[in-house]
Amino acid sequence: MFSVSTRSIKSLLGDFFNNNVNGFLALNDGKVVMEPRGPKVVGRIEIHSGVQYIAASAIENYLSAPGMQISVAAAEKEWKKAGVLVVHDGDKLTKKQRLTTGWKQGTHQNAVKCYAFKTELPEDFFDGDRPETTD
Repeated sequence: MFSVSTRSIKSLLGDFFNNNVNGFLALNDGKVVMEPRGPKVVGRIEIHSGVQYIAASAIENYLSAPGMQISVAAAEKEWKKAGVLVVHDGDKLTKKQRLTTGWKQGTHQNAVKCYAFKTELPEDFFDGDRPETTD
């Protein structure tokens, strides 16, 4: 198994997002700004609160995949040390979260065990504004 120290914690979460971007729902102040396009929802980004929820099963599968093989306990320890993992009720590393709250197409989804991470996405990341070009 690889240790977490062989990979940057932020790049690990970035790699997960890049590999699963089609499974993320993004909201800003309750407004959907990016809908998931994949077969299942694995994460939720709340731009307004700076928190990204990721289904624990999805990140655990990612960490244990061939080529990764990173201990979940080691990853949790490093996430806490780096200050990116949100800890709930004093010491809980996960919490039940309905990833699709606020999205009409996802009202049938149940709450799942999730990790919550502090995100560094800028406010305008998903706003769709494009700089004007002069041709």
